[in-house]
Amino acid sequence: MKRCNPFTFGYFNERPNVEEQESSKEAPTALHIVVYKNRFDFIDYIVHSLEFDVNCIDEKGNTPLHLACAFGFLESVQKLIELGAEPMVYNKKGIIPLFSALRNNHLSVVNYLIEHCRREMLAAIDLRGYSVLHYAVFINSSEFLDKLNNFWCITDLVNNSCNDGISTPLHIASRYGTNESLQWLLKHDANTKIENEMGEIPLIIAIKHKQISTINILLPLSPLNVPDNYGQLPIHHAASIGNLSLIKKLIELDNDSLNKSDTNGNYPFHCALKSNDINTIDYFYPNKHYFSKSNSYGMTPLTLAIACGSTKLLKYLLAKGASLQTQTLSGTTPLLCAVAHGKLEIAQQLFNIDPSFINDRDYNGNTVFHYAVQNSNFRVVKWLYSLVGQLFNQPNYVGETPLHIACLTKKLKMVVLLIEHCHHPLVCFTTTQRSPVHYAVLGGNYDIVKYLLKKAPTITCQPDKNKLNFLHYCCNKSFIYLLPLILKKFPLLMNFQDGCGRTPLHIAVIKNDALAVSTLVESGCDCMIKDIRGLTPAESAINRGYIHCYNIIQKIPKERWTTIKKVEVTRQPNKFDNGKILSLVIGMHINVVWIHRSGWAIGIDERGNTGLFSLDNCKTIELNPIERQQVEAILKKKKFVRKDFEKKNRSQSVAISDNILEFDEVLTQSEFKSLCEGKLFFCDFPELAVDDEILNKKLIKYNNEWNAQKRMEIFSTIVGHVGEHVKMIGPFYCNFGRYISIGDNCIINFNCTILEGGPVTIGNRVLIGPNCNLIGISHTTCEKIRNYGACTALGKPIVIKDGAWLGAGVIVLPGVTIGENAVIGAGSVVTHDIPDKMVAVGSPARPIRRVSEYPDWTPDQRDIPLN
Repeated sequence: MKRCNPFTFGYFNERPNVEEQESSKEAPTALHIVVYKNRFDFIDYIVHSLEFDVNCIDEKGNTPLHLACAFGFLESVQKLIELGAEPMVYNKKGIIPLFSALRNNHLSVVNYLIEHCRREMLAAIDLRGYSVLHYAVFINSSEFLDKLNNFWCITDLVNNSCNDGISTPLHIASRYGTNESLQWLLKHDANTKIENEMGEIPLIIAIKHKQISTINILLPLSPLNVPDNYGQLPIHHAASIGNLSLIKKLIELDNDSLNKSDTNGNYPFHCALKSNDINTIDYFYPNKHYFSKSNSYGMTPLTLAIACGSTKLLKYLLAKGASLQTQTLSGTTPLLCAVAHGKLEIAQQLFNIDPSFINDRDYNGNTVFHYAVQNSNFRVVKWLYSLVGQLFNQPNYVGETPLHIACLTKKLKMVVLLIEHCHHPLVCFTTTQRSPVHYAVLGGNYDIVKYLLKKAPTITCQPDKNKLNFLHYCCNKSFIYLLPLILKKFPLLMNFQDGCGRTPLHIAVIKNDALAVSTLVESGCDCMIKDIRGLTPAESAINRGYIHCYNIIQKIPKERWTTIKKVEVTRQPNKFDNGKILSLVIGMHINVVWIHRSGWAIGIDERGNTGLFSLDNCKTIELNPIERQQVEAILKKKKFVRKDFEKKNRSQSVAISDNILEFDEVLTQSEFKSLCEGKLFFCDFPELAVDDEILNKKLIKYNNEWNAQKRMEIFSTIVGHVGEHVKMIGPFYCNFGRYISIGDNCIINFNCTILEGGPVTIGNRVLIGPNCNLIGISHTTCEKIRNYGACTALGKPIVIKDGAWLGAGVIVLPGVTIGENAVIGAGSVVTHDIPDKMVAVGSPARPIRRVSEYPDWTPDQRDIPLN
């Protein structure tokens, strides 16, 4: 993961700064250049006389053999192999030379590699999860696939090999129209019903990419009623590409599909508008009745045509009698829709039809200017300003002007255009007393904030209706890079209190942002101001268990900082020209004193240097007993404070950017203790609750992320512990996440759900099949107890020991321990403990025999029976 300087762009790397990254590029060697030019006659001389390493790599991790294979230079490949080139070297994309040759369709090179190199390369998988069969489909030769199958039983990969996008080789063949490969796969029982991560079967993939001949092969073999993740059937996609003959064939095969909508309420006739094909539109719109049919967002065919930017369809629909007097569910009119999508030609056409459209507002009071600015359409803004400049600074119903919207969109050029070209006033406030400068700070764009602080009068920089100032916003949003800029301009803001008596330092503590706390303390903020609860920032920090924030506020010397974790550097990270960021060396041990949820941490290295560093490049080392005692000693000071407000004062718990910041949690510990001891607990106690919104956002982000590395980074923030070399195949669901511990070298397949009613411990080398459920929470059968309050429950831990395998669809109930190397048959319900090395099946699962053991097995033996 490439990280940028958090002191410049924040913790979450929203704007990577290429200039700050230390260049890790290695110049191509003379050997690479010779291979690139296909001068195979020079290879011997360079390797032997100039003593070049035949496996040297360039900036992309490619060896000379990678280049020779990618370009199909057979003579160079032969020479490099003779000189000892390693065929199993992975480049930075995880691609071996064989994959390069396959992807570029160099059959002669592929045949040579297969015949002269180790067979283990046929088992390789790249970083995106592509197997040799995924790459082999690009050759588009059944004869080659048969030959490859003789070397390595690739028929096992036909349905059981998925890349990170859950695409099988059949999906790849459908995408690229390699029909000979596709027919070979079908001959070897490729499943046309398997869906990728977007829920798309191969037929839908072929339709989306207009592979007509592939469609004709797949159509009689594929289900027509299986929708993708957006609820779209093959007919929706056929309508989108305007293939009328295919549409008619699909309707003939499944007439009901014509009347089925996707998850957004779009019927096939809505999707047909994407095709921009009049013949297709004519087929779907036999009468005017369809012109008024809207989707779930209230968008009629006319509005959709405008959003697609088709002037041809607009004229056609208007000629057929479609009405311009239509609005979406949010009140967006046709002109507002055209402006929102930057369709200037259509907007001008609509204005010429009826100039009064220029005064349109949606149900929130947003004008055409709000829509144009929100989508950063400079040409549209200038055109509108030339027509109705007097409407330019009109606010919506909450007082937001176009400048407010521009400040949130992070487009400096748009802000400059509005102020300097259109003369938008800076003194304008929303109903919550927020000026454009407030919105700029909430948007987090450094350049816009810097520009406005120079331009804006002081009156625009006052606290808002809830007494929140710019520094409160920055601390809540973790915009540490804005703090020095604002403190320099308005140093007095750091001691201002909001409606709950909280200073920016209180907010920084609540967010456990040690960098913001350090910046405010170093700037001289008052650390003794108390909030409405009577707590100083230091008391609030120790109350929440935020040890390092407490150390900073108390100005404890770094020699006495509390170590909460130890790590060892395993990879060389990017370097930054910033003295506050720790310089790391592989093998270095670091004492961690603070960790941010983004993966940044503050640590002290072996030389006593202190600074920020990324945990991406480190592995955890266990704390020694003395260090654990130090952490426990600090946490003994932790107070458990109940909120004690009268109902009339609850409104004082004000929102920052519309998100409520609670004063504190009710931390009584009794319910958590009950949960861990398997006793009855109350589900609605805050001490047991995770912020559902944050957890759900993480789960949604994980389940929709296609990149495997990023997915694992997100997953590590969801669960309490995840070991090394763990393969997670989403989707995944859980209720807390923090009580889940996963060991090393585990594989967890599709659609795993874990409900924690206590610790869920998964050992090393555990295999969990698709659709498995680990249920750690149960309820009593007594209705009175079960429905007391919000809900009562019983929680028990679940333990799956090292080497266990859970087949597809296994359900594990509360309190169960599955023994080492045990195997649970598919569809079993495990209600009791399973001993080590036993095969258990059924509902309830019962041990039926011991597992098979082959102590003398070697990887060369491929005839082991499946038992």
